Amino acid sequence: MVVFFGDGRLGNQLFQFLFIKSIQDESHLVISYNFNDILELFESVPNVINIRNRHIRFLIRIFILPFFRFLTKIKLITSYNINSYDESGYTVPDITFKKMRGLFPIIYIYPCFAQSEVFF
Repeated sequence: MVVFFGDGRLGNQLFQFLFIKSIQDESHLVISYNFNDILELFESVPNVINIRNRHIRFLIRIFILPFFRFLTKIKLITSYNINSYDESGYTVPDITFKKMRGLFPIIYIYPCFAQSEVFF
């Protein structure tokens, strides 16, 4: 199972979706609340659950995201985090990412803008 709760519109969603597809096994289920535009664009996207309810999305941001971050810190679940650096006071995404292996087969991807062909 891959869990990703990010931001962005169709362009960012395409990069994020391709990044997820490059690191996941085909049988993995993807859970997100970000892929509204991409799911409307394609007729069929298998193994993707997209949460549209705004109340559930609010609860995810308040409770679930901190819980997943905690699970990655104690290395119970695997996580991917795109590295970034500061340039002239702005945080700029790098073209590398950090993978922390976890004990259970759940992958949490930190919110990111995977805007490089390197990621897919």
